[in-house]
Amino acid sequence: MSYRKVDLRLIAAALHQFLAGRLGTTSVFMDHTSMSSGEIYPPALRAALARARVLLVLVGPNWLADDPGTPGKRLVDRESDWVRREIREALRAGIEIIPVLVDGATLPKPGSLPADIEAVTMRQTTTLQYRTLAADYARLVDAIAERAPELLLADLFDEEQLLSADPMPSELLRSEHRVVGYVPDDERLADLTSWLAEANPFAVRLITGPGGCGKTRLATELVLEAKESGWQAGFVREDVDADTIGRVATVRSPLLLVVDYAEGQSHQLATLVAAALDRQAAVRVLLLARSSGQWQRTLQRHRTSRIADLFTEVPADAITAIDVERERLFYTAARAFANKLDIELGSPVTPPDDLDDARFDRMLDIHAAALASVLDIRSPGPLSDRDDPVRRVLHHEENHWLRTAADHGLAPRTDVLRVAVAASTLVGADRPATARAVLGAVRGIGDGAAVAGYLRWLTELYPGPAALNPLRPDRLGEDLVAAVLAEEEYPDLAKDLSTGLDEGQLARAVVVLARSLPRHPDVRGAVVDLLSDEPAKRIPIAMVVATQVDSPPLVDVLSELSGDELAPVIVDSLPDGTLALAAFAVVHTRALLRIESRRTPVSEVFVAELRHDLSVRLTGIGDFDQALVTSAEAVRDYEALMTRGLADADDLARALTTKANALSRIGLCRDAVPVATAAVDLVGGPEALPTDDPRLDDHELLRTRTDALTTLADLQHELGEVDQAISAITQAVANARVLLKAAGTEHDVLESTGALASALETLASIRESHDDLRDALRTNQEAVGHYQDLDDVEPDRYRSELIRALGNLAGTHAHLREWPEGAALGEKAVALARSLVAAHGDTHLERLADTLNNTAALLRRLKRHEKALEYLEEAVPLYRGLADRLPGVHRIALADALHNFGNCLGELGKWHQAVDAYDEGVEIHRKLPDPTPDQEADQAEMLVGWAHALVALDDDEEALLLTAEAVDLLDRSLRVDRTRTRIKLVHALYLSSATAFDLDRFDQAVRDGRRAVALRSGMGVDHDPETRREHAGALHVLARALDAKEDHPRSASVFAHALAVQREIPLDEDGDEVRSELAGILLDAGVCLSSLGDHPGALRHSEEAVAIRHDLLTDDPRTRFELAEALNNVADAHCDTEDWAPAKTVAAEAIAIASALHDEHAAGSGELLVFALVTGARSAGPDGKAEATTLLRRAWRTAGSDDRELVREWAGRLGIPLRRLKER
Repeated sequence: MSYRKVDLRLIAAALHQFLAGRLGTTSVFMDHTSMSSGEIYPPALRAALARARVLLVLVGPNWLADDPGTPGKRLVDRESDWVRREIREALRAGIEIIPVLVDGATLPKPGSLPADIEAVTMRQTTTLQYRTLAADYARLVDAIAERAPELLLADLFDEEQLLSADPMPSELLRSEHRVVGYVPDDERLADLTSWLAEANPFAVRLITGPGGCGKTRLATELVLEAKESGWQAGFVREDVDADTIGRVATVRSPLLLVVDYAEGQSHQLATLVAAALDRQAAVRVLLLARSSGQWQRTLQRHRTSRIADLFTEVPADAITAIDVERERLFYTAARAFANKLDIELGSPVTPPDDLDDARFDRMLDIHAAALASVLDIRSPGPLSDRDDPVRRVLHHEENHWLRTAADHGLAPRTDVLRVAVAASTLVGADRPATARAVLGAVRGIGDGAAVAGYLRWLTELYPGPAALNPLRPDRLGEDLVAAVLAEEEYPDLAKDLSTGLDEGQLARAVVVLARSLPRHPDVRGAVVDLLSDEPAKRIPIAMVVATQVDSPPLVDVLSELSGDELAPVIVDSLPDGTLALAAFAVVHTRALLRIESRRTPVSEVFVAELRHDLSVRLTGIGDFDQALVTSAEAVRDYEALMTRGLADADDLARALTTKANALSRIGLCRDAVPVATAAVDLVGGPEALPTDDPRLDDHELLRTRTDALTTLADLQHELGEVDQAISAITQAVANARVLLKAAGTEHDVLESTGALASALETLASIRESHDDLRDALRTNQEAVGHYQDLDDVEPDRYRSELIRALGNLAGTHAHLREWPEGAALGEKAVALARSLVAAHGDTHLERLADTLNNTAALLRRLKRHEKALEYLEEAVPLYRGLADRLPGVHRIALADALHNFGNCLGELGKWHQAVDAYDEGVEIHRKLPDPTPDQEADQAEMLVGWAHALVALDDDEEALLLTAEAVDLLDRSLRVDRTRTRIKLVHALYLSSATAFDLDRFDQAVRDGRRAVALRSGMGVDHDPETRREHAGALHVLARALDAKEDHPRSASVFAHALAVQREIPLDEDGDEVRSELAGILLDAGVCLSSLGDHPGALRHSEEAVAIRHDLLTDDPRTRFELAEALNNVADAHCDTEDWAPAKTVAAEAIAIASALHDEHAAGSGELLVFALVTGARSAGPDGKAEATTLLRRAWRTAGSDDRELVREWAGRLGIPLRRLKER
C-alpha cells in the first residue's frame, strides 16, 4: 500500500486492517505496520515492493501536496519521494498498479506528473467513498483478485521455501526445493493432469506410500503444472485457520488443494471441503498419506452428506518400490547436488554396491547416497558411516550446526547440538513455553538463558509453523533420533522428555519411534520409557498408533508392558477388529477373562461376553482348536444365562455362529451345520421375515441373523446342499442391505458393510458353482467394492478380507476366460498378501498361499509359465506347513496347489516332475473319508492331468488306467449336475479315446469318443475357443478310430463334423495352433476319403493342409516334419488319380525335407523318410520303374524292421523284385 501520511494516514490504516482480514496479514504490506521491530526502513520497503504482485496507490485530496522545503515544487517532484519511488519501481518491475481514489479525489491528468511515473495516470482506477464503503471495499478486493488471485489464498498455502545460499544437506534432500530434476513418472503424473481437466466440478484423490517414496515431489510437479494452466494451487498449511479456509469460496479461478500428512488432518479437511463445495470453478483436493485408515472413516461418516459422499469413493494410488533404473537415478542426483554446491566431480562418485536391494526402494535413499558421495569429496565423513548414506548425510548436517551455533552464543559441542535437534524432532512443541520446557528437560543444555539460545538456534535452523519443528525429511529425523538414543549417546532422552508431554507430543514421539523400530531395534527401550509413565493413559494412545503405523516391534513392546493389571483398560481400548494387535488382543482378553472369572462375585454376563470375544480373536490368529473350545464354553454360558433371563437369543446365536465357524475351520463342516442351524433358528429361522416383523427393526438381532445365515449358507454350499444354501444366503444379503440402509452411526455403517460384503462373497461363490458366471462376477465386484471401502477406512481390520475377495473376483474372471483381468487382480492380491504377512506374521500365510496358487493358474493361461512356476514353488511349501498344522483344513488346498503345480510343470515340458506333483495330490484325495461331489471332480481332473503327463512319457497303459478312474469319479460326481463337471468328463473321455487309439484299442476309442462327442453336443453351443477345440479334437479321434475299424462312411461323416467345428474357431492369439489342428484333421480326412474312392475330395483336403503347413513353416523341425507329411499325402492323392507329373514334383519336395530332417537326426524322421521315398517311387508312374527301384532301394536301407514291410509291399505292387532292393 502506497500513501502519503499527510494525506490518508487513518484511511490507509483502516484499509490495511480490512485487507489483512480478507487476504491474511502476510498478504498486505504497509510500511511501519508490517515491519518488525528493528528493521531498517528503506531496505524493508524495497524488499516488500520486490515481493509484491499489486501496488495500491491511495490518492486523496493532498496526494499532490506541496514540498515545504522547496517553494513551488510538490513532494512528488522530489527524486527521493517515497511515493514516487514506489510507483517508479512498480512500473519498472511490471507490478500491477491500482490507483484508489479516496473521498472524491481525482487522478492527476497526463503530463502533470514526472515522466518516470506518468504511466500511472493510464491505469484503471477504483474509488473509496464514505457512503458506499462496504461495496467499494468488495470491489477493491475483486480488483486485487482479478490481477493476483493467489493473494486471496496466501495464508492458505505453505510459503515457498527458498533454498538458502549455503544450504544444509537436509534442505537439499527436501522435495519442495527440487534440487534434483524430476524423474518423470509419466503415467501417474499424466493421470493426475487428466484428472484436473475432467468436467467434474469437485473431486478428491489419495496417494499413499512410505516416507521418502516420492509422494510430495509428484504433488509438487502437479502443482507447478496446474499453476501454468491458470489454477491456484499449493500445499495447504497444517496450521491454517477457519477464517483463511473460508476465503476459498471467494476465489473464482480453478483450485488445486494438496493436503500432505492427510492422516492427521481429518477435521481440517472437512472444513476445507465444506468451504469449497459451493464454488462455481473447479476444485481438486489431492491427499497425501503414508496409508489409508481411520482418518478416512471420520470423513466418510461426516454429518454433512455431501462431504461424506466425496470421501466414500476416493480413488487411491499406492506408490511402492522404484521401478526406474537406480544407477541412472544415482548419477543424475549426484550431478545435480554437485552443481548446486559448486563441487567438481573430479573423480566419479560410485553408487553403493547394494543399490538394487530393498534398502534403496525409496527415492530418498538413492538421493541420500548420491548427496553423501558428493559431500564426501569436500569433507569425508567417518569411516564407520561408509555403508549408511543417511548417517553420512547427518554427519555433514552436523558440520552446518557447528558453523551456526556460535552465532547464537552456543558452545560448539556436537553431542549437545545433536540432542537438541533430536528432542525437537522426537516430541516437538507448538508454543514457545512448551518448547522451553522440552529443551530445559534435556541434559547438557543448561539454564534458562542457554535454553533461549538453543530455541533461537533451532527456530532459525528449522523454521516452520510450530515453536520446535522436526528435522526433515522424516527419514533423516528418525535416524538421528535413533542414533542419539543409542547406548553410547543419550539412551535416557525419552525418559527425560517423558514428564509433562501432552497427548499430541506423546503420539508424535511414538510415531517417530515406531517408524524407526524396524531399522533400529535399539530404540525399543525409549518406547518403554515413554509408555511406562502413566501406562493406563499412554498405552491406549500407543495402541492407536500401532493400528496406523506398520511396526510389529511396537506391538511387541506393548505386549511386554501390558500386565494383568492393565487388562481392563487395554481390552476396553481394543478396536473391533485389528490385524496389527491380533495376538496382543488374545493375550489381554484371556488375562481379563482370568481376572474376571476369579472375582467374587463373578459377573457371569461379562465373563460370557469375554469368552465369546476371546473365541473370535483366537479365530483371528488361526488358533482354531482353542477357538472351538472357548466358543463352546461361551455357548454353555449363554444357554445357562438364558434360562435365568440374563441373556437373550441374540447373545446365544452369536456364540453358536462363532462355534460353527470354528468347526468349519478345522474341517468339521458336517458337525458345524446343526450348530449354525440352531443359531439361525434362534433369530427367526431360515425363511424370510415378514415385512411387518418387529425383528427387522432390531439391528443387533438382524446383524446376528445375517452372520448366522451367511455361515450356514457357506457350510451348506461346501456340503453340496445347494438349494438350502441359496435360500439362506439370499436372506442374509437381504438382511444386510436392510441393516446398511438403516445404519445411523459410524460403527453401524462399518459393521453392516462388512456383513453385506461377507454375504455377497458367499452368494457369488454359490452362483459360480452353478455356472451363473456373469451374476457371480457382478456379485464379487460389489463385494470387492465394499471391502475396498472398508480397507480404506480400517486396513488394520479388513485387509485380509479384501485380499480374499480380490482372489475370488480373479477366479470368476478366470472361469469367464478373462485371463488378463483376472491376472491383474491376482497380482494385486499377491502384493497385498505379502505385505500382510510381512506386517502381521504367519497367521496370514494361508491368505498368501491362496493368492499365489490362484494367480499362478491365471498366469499359466497368459503363457507366463516361469512366473507361475515361481509362485507355485513358493505356494506348495506354504501349504505343506499349513497342512501339517491343520490337515483337515489345508490338505485339500495342498492337493489343489499340487494339481496347479503339475499342470504348470507339464506345460513347461517337465513331465517327470509333473507326475510327482499329480501323484501326491491324487493320493491326498484318495484318502478323504467322505469326499463331496466337487472334491471327486477335482480328483478326476488331476488324474486326467497325470494321464497327460504319462502319455508324454510314452506310458499309455498306465495313462489309460488313470483316465478310467477319472471317468468313474466324474460319473459319480454328476449326481450334482453341473456344466463344469460335464466339461471335465468330456475331457477325460477324449483323453481316454485318444490313448486307446494309440494303443490300437479301437473299440474303446470309438466308445469313449462317441460318449465325449454326445456329452459335448448335449451341452449346447459354447463359444469358448478352448472348449470348441477340444470338441473338434474328440471328433477327430473318433473319426480316426472309425477309419481304423474300416467304417469309412461313418468316419467321413465325423471328419466332416470335426472340420466344421474346427473352422468356426476364431484365430485369436492361438491362431497358429488352431490352423495346425485344422491341417491335421484335413490330412486324416483326406486319407479317409481316399479309402472311399473320393480322390478329388482327398486331394482338396490334402492341398489345403499343405497350404496351411507352408504358411506355418519355420526352422522348427516340427513344422518341417508336418509339411513333409502333408506333401506326402498330396502326392499320394495325385497318384490315386494317376496324375503323375504333379505327384512326382510334390513327392520330391517331401523327400527333400524328410532327408534333411533325417540328416539332422530329428525324432521320427527315419519313418517319415521311408514313407516319402515309397510315395516317390509310386509317383514315378508306369514308365519310371528304374527311378522307383532307386527310391525303394534307398527306402529299404533307411527302414527299420517295422517299416520294411511297407517297402516290401510297394515293391510287390510296382513289380520290383525284392532282391533288387538289397543290391548295393
